Amino acid sequence: MTLLSIVTIGINKKDILKTIDSYEQFINNKFCEIIIVKTRKLGDLNIKGNNLKIFYDNGKGPYNAMNIGLKKSTGKYIWFLNSGDKANRKNLNNLIFALKDSKDSFILFSDDFQNLINKFGFLNFKVKNIYNLLLKLQISPVNHQNIIIKSKFHKPFDNSYKISSDFSNFLKVLKTTNSSLRLFPFSIACLSPGGLSDKNRKLAFIERYLATKSVYKKTIYVKIAFQIRLIYLFTTNIVKFFIFQFRKW
Repeated sequence: MTLLSIVTIGINKKDILKTIDSYEQFINNKFCEIIIVKTRKLGDLNIKGNNLKIFYDNGKGPYNAMNIGLKKSTGKYIWFLNSGDKANRKNLNNLIFALKDSKDSFILFSDDFQNLINKFGFLNFKVKNIYNLLLKLQISPVNHQNIIIKSKFHKPFDNSYKISSDFSNFLKVLKTTNSSLRLFPFSIACLSPGGLSDKNRKLAFIERYLATKSVYKKTIYVKIAFQIRLIYLFTTNIVKFFIFQFRKW
């Protein structure tokens, strides 16, 4: 069985090639397979590799394309690195070593999250408990590009969400399985700025609330998170209003 499936989707040829170039050392790597899901109009990507597999998007949105990649993957672990995102080259060898030795099903790669745990003295708590709590409060301390999940636990992406299906997915995996979680204190990817969630923060907040409510029902975490989001949206809109007025003066 292949150790790692890397899934990249996209509709922009330049962005796809930039992402593939960032993990070029994994092409023809015996431990990996590379799954590309693209639109037919992109034409030939002019890349070759005996572990490279290309499939076509059905035009029903990014999460549908990610589900195609999920179905076609044969790796023990799955890493979604979509077009425009870049792998952290210097840590890719460490990634393979980490996966070879791991029996965990949900793996985080983040020096920032590790530093946060160290800074606030959470060392006596399990990382999984801390991460679970933050997700329940609709706070994602690690972006999805730095999360790898064991394939047998991975859930299909819910197409009812426009930009938060990955967040919903993580909630479901952690809640519905006895999945063990491990944190490695280094990052494996840099997300591309200006993505959908950056451009639609209000929608992201709403969808994260709905995802949390769907998985955890009416818990205290959902209520607290909703109140935090309302306060945040209210204060940011007030600030924007005063900035606008100041500019008019």
